[in-house]
Amino acid sequence: MKRYKINWETVISWIMIPLAGLTLWIFIVYVVMHFLSKIW
Repeated sequence: MKRYKINWETVISWIMIPLAGLTLWIFIVYVVMHFLSKIW
């Protein structure tokens, strides 16, 4: 068990990359919906 050490950089990157992708998708959807609501 002593050998096992959490690599925080890896953990943070594994959490932050999907989170950033999700945020980007939400932003894109929000902009598209806002744009469409102006058209209608």
